[in-house]
This record gives sequence, structure tokens and C-alpha cells, in this order.
Amino acid sequence: MRFLRSKRGLEFETLIEIILLIAGVGLLIGIILSITSKADQSTQEQLCRGFNALKFGYEKSAGSLASKFISPPRACNMLDKGDLPSKDFKARQDLANDATRAKAEVRDLMRRCWWMWLEGRQQNMFDKALYQSDGCFVCYTFSVGKGAGFSSTDLVTSLYEPYIAKDSSNRCAGSVSAGGGSLGGAGASPSFGGTTTPLGNGNGNGGRCMASCGGEFPDKASSASCPPNQVCCVSTNRQNECEDKGGVCSSTPLNGYKQFLDWKCTGKRACFVSENNFASYLDYLQGTRGAGYGSGMVVYEDGTSFNPGQLYAVTLISPSRTWSWAGTVGGGAIAVATLGTAGVITYFTGFLGLPIATKLTIVGLGAAAATAEFSGDPRNINYIFVSRYDTVSTKCAIQRGAAS
Repeated sequence: MRFLRSKRGLEFETLIEIILLIAGVGLLIGIILSITSKADQSTQEQLCRGFNALKFGYEKSAGSLASKFISPPRACNMLDKGDLPSKDFKARQDLANDATRAKAEVRDLMRRCWWMWLEGRQQNMFDKALYQSDGCFVCYTFSVGKGAGFSSTDLVTSLYEPYIAKDSSNRCAGSVSAGGGSLGGAGASPSFGGTTTPLGNGNGNGGRCMASCGGEFPDKASSASCPPNQVCCVSTNRQNECEDKGGVCSSTPLNGYKQFLDWKCTGKRACFVSENNFASYLDYLQGTRGAGYGSGMVVYEDGTSFNPGQLYAVTLISPSRTWSWAGTVGGGAIAVATLGTAGVITYFTGFLGLPIATKLTIVGLGAAAATAEFSGDPRNINYIFVSRYDTVSTKCAIQRGAAS
């Protein structure tokens, strides 16, 4: 009997210890979330992604039943960017004017929102019950400064600009950097063409294996990658990063190439990369061409103009098990428009009846539109929704931020 009483006492003590541990961890996390809600926006972005990864990693290992009762919290908060372009983008001389800078910044916010919410690798991110409608989280709100307005068509067109370029040189000069330059050092660079390519103005890789250095590549770089009878050659002081990595420096646009802002040229020339050697912002957002992870779709309000005096939002939408997004914004016969290189739009109908692995460029969804080129069922992908802030709640169930 004594043994039984001792055993029960031990079990009770163990239970109390577990409860106290859970309470202590919960208190610690609460303190962390309270502090981080006051952190700068870059820190909050990184914490948002980190806690999302922790949450879904735990739920996957613990199983759906256990995760309904205990699960790590989110650390994401809605971030207000104020008038665009912000100070950092307003200072960019590589962009022609404030309208171009504001458009580029919205495109960047779309990319950051997708990154914070795990790049489409997790489906049904807010789905905890069968009865819940499509969940969403507003990553950013913003307005547009005076003289910086642009149209939704302008924004969609800009998504085809290069986001990441493939280093098509011999890649003999140095090692690949794993930093994500475009996110201020947050996260690893996406892969493209089977390689991990550094973002931003990094100084890794590039170079040509040659018998002797000269011409455009006069400097020798230390390398163990070239054949025994060759050396790795780069531009003077590696200032011509573009051509070091296989791009072309030119003062005028080149047919079959697009300007890539992250690689630098000497003088007043711009860097251009072949259309075969880059992945666009849209590729990253929808997981195509090896530039991303999960499938995604960009959705926006058709005909919207981004002008001063209105609050806008960049939102992550994750369909529930009872997916209703298409029905919410249109449903029935849905117009599909393919935007050709000459800007000619041809309309079709019946988006939901299209086979998988279908290329779409602009999809009209009643009062909204989408752009996509993905392989898979549109019911099983996440969305980046760009719209007026006051319309978000009519499309999905907005999730509260950690600071709420």
C-alpha cells in the first residue's frame, strides 16, 4: 500500500511539474511577444517567420490532435509602412520616379509577406476547424504619397521583373553566400536553376576560367575550381559584378534581356541578364522556375488605382478545408486573360475547369483578378492579396496579430 501511495504521489508531483513547466514557457513566450511587438519592423518580420516555422514544425511532429490543445503562438503583427515610397526607396536613383519607387516597394512587401508566412510550404495555415472560413493575415498596410500613384496593371506588370538571377559564369571566384541580401540578411537565398544564388550586391562567385587574364577580366582571383592549366579571372577590383557573373553591361536595353538591379556595372551602364537566366518576382511568389518553394497566387482588385488618400493592404490568404475563395470573389464562369508581350489581352472562361500545370497571366475573378503560373490545384495554395484595406474583411477571416 505504501508503494502505491508513493507511486501516486510521484505521478501527482510529475503532473504538477509539467503544468508549471508549460505555464513557465507560456509566460516566457508571452514576455518575448510583448517585447518583440515594440521591436523595429525588420526584427518583427524575422520573428514572424521564425515563430511560424516553429509552430508548423511542432504541429507536424506532435500530430493534429495534440496541436489543438498546445501549440506555439504566432509572433506576427500587422505593420504599417505609411506613405510610399519610404525613405529607403525614395533614395533609389536606379528607379525613375516616385511612382516607380512606390510600385517597387509594394512588390517588395508582397515578397516579404510571402517569406514571413513560409513561402507557400504550409497549406491551411489558419484552419483549426471545419467550420472556419478562409483565414488571412494582413502583413502590411500602406498609403501612397503625392505624385506616386500607379495602377494595378502597372503592379502586375512589375512582377515580371527579375527577382533573382543565375550566375552563369564559371563561378570560380570565391564561395556562394547564403545570406538573403534583399531581405536585409533575413533568411537563406532561394535556389534557382539548381544552385543557391546570393541576393543583393554580394561579392561571391563570378569569374571566368582562362589560360591568362586580360581584356574585360584582367584580375586574377584565388580559386580551386578551374582546370590545372587555367586561372580564375575577374574584372578590375571586381567592380563589374554584372559581367563577372554572366550578365551584360549596356547603356541601352537589349533584346531578350532584362535589367537586373542587384548586379552592378562600371560607369553609367546598367546590368542586363538573359531571360533564360533569371526568375521573376512572380516566379518567387508562385514557386515556379526553381525560385520558390510552395505554389502561390497573386490576387488583386481589378481596376484598382493606388492613389493618395486611401489605405491599402498586403494580405496572406490561406484557404480552409471548406475553400470558398473563388466563390467569395466571383465564382461561376470566370474570365481568364493572357497578357501577351505586346500587351494584347485575350479572354477565356472557366478557370476552375482548367487542367493543372496551366499557365495563366491575369485571371479575372469578378471584382478581383489574379496572376499565376503554377502546377497544382488552386484550392490547395496560398494567396497574396493586394487591395484596399477596407475590403479585406469581406474576403476572408482576418487573424489577429500577436500584439492584439
